[in-house]
Amino acid sequence: MQVLLQLHQCNNDECSASVTPLLNISASSTICSGTLVNFTAIPNNGGSTPSYQWKLNGANVGSNSATYSSSSLNNNDIVTCVMTSSDALF
Repeated sequence: MQVLLQLHQCNNDECSASVTPLLNISASSTICSGTLVNFTAIPNNGGSTPSYQWKLNGANVGSNSATYSSSSLNNNDIVTCVMTSSDALF
């Protein structure tokens, strides 16, 4: 996992720092057509209550949850998740 630290606006020895939010996704099992797979979003620097939008082949699926489950995946399907940090710094 990688955390990026960027310094901004240094004035009189005071610097504000921002950290880039990152998201890893894990799958509960090997992904095979017709098999139930549970995906879990593992946030880093997402704030206390990040929001999530899961996508299947670019289309919104799931709900605002750190998990998404599907048993209707096909070959070449792409599952992604967009996390929006609840931290005001992001």
